[in-house]
Amino acid sequence: MQSMNRLVLSSTVFILFAGLFGTFANAEEIPSWVKNNAQYWADDSIDDATFINALQFLIAEQIITIPETEVTENQSGEIPSWIKNNVQYWAQDAITDLDFINGIQYLIANGIIVIEYDDVPKLSLSGNFSSGDFFHQTSGSTNIEFSSEKTILHLGDDFKTVNGPDLYVYLATDKQAKDYVSLGMIQKFSGLQSYDVPDDVDLEKYGEVLIWCKSFGVLFGNAPLEK
Repeated sequence: MQSMNRLVLSSTVFILFAGLFGTFANAEEIPSWVKNNAQYWADDSIDDATFINALQFLIAEQIITIPETEVTENQSGEIPSWIKNNVQYWAQDAITDLDFINGIQYLIANGIIVIEYDDVPKLSLSGNFSSGDFFHQTSGSTNIEFSSEKTILHLGDDFKTVNGPDLYVYLATDKQAKDYVSLGMIQKFSGLQSYDVPDDVDLEKYGEVLIWCKSFGVLFGNAPLEK
């Protein structure tokens, strides 16, 4: 096994927390030189730092997503031979991207690669409300904030909607609320307020924030979420 100094991924790199497993956004987007570097590293033709730079590129470009990984107390500082074998197999398309990511998580868990999670900027989605119609006016901003512990939807301090009965905050697939996740009854008709988002909500699918009258099935306002 080859020893390796701890390498710290830059705190300016964006980390997208993606639940239990990491993913690749699109395998076709992985530049060929990344897999070439993986093969060279497995063959000991390049050093550890050069290979880590390739990993940094994947993370910075959000091609690879790594969930926050707990570091174990027993840190050997050594890279097991199976890690390099996995990297070589991945470079040759003999194993899946997930198997490759599991190897990276092993390096993080054992303190060989160190990610400073506290200093990493958190990904945020945001949007601005449009009114449901002339009689159901809504305006202001909203955003969803991600952290290692929870996901929170905020209605901004500029948020305002007309007083209505049985109003709820939904995350929905469309303005008609054909498919939605309820975040609860609206807390107040204007101003800053926050709602917890369940961990299992797919925000690529539920990309609209709705202010919805549950009793009458009426849209008071909607805000499409964007990065």
